[in-house]
Amino acid sequence: MDLTLAKEKMAEFRADETFTLKARNQFYVCGEITEGKIKAGDILLLPCNSDLSMEGKISSIEMMDRIEKKEAKVALGIEYESDEEKEMWEMMNIGDGEILKIKETK
Repeated sequence: MDLTLAKEKMAEFRADETFTLKARNQFYVCGEITEGKIKAGDILLLPCNSDLSMEGKISSIEMMDRIEKKEAKVALGIEYESDEEKEMWEMMNIGDGEILKIKETK
């Protein structure tokens, strides 16, 4: 009898840059969905090292037009609750084509 567990399928997102909108308490990761589907409520996983990762609940998904570069990107919004949490996200230096995993929520 084979009792293997199905591996959880995760979406992938190529992160190019980030920005913060303090008026909304939102930290945005901008880039492109490279695999799967992403929806509000899913969890962005950001590995810190092999044993530790930071998680953020995606509260909004928006399109961002870059007129000067003639391109559009997907912006994943993560709501933060304090300045310290915002600073933590900013210190992670997300971007430069980094591939992030997104865990689907039901």
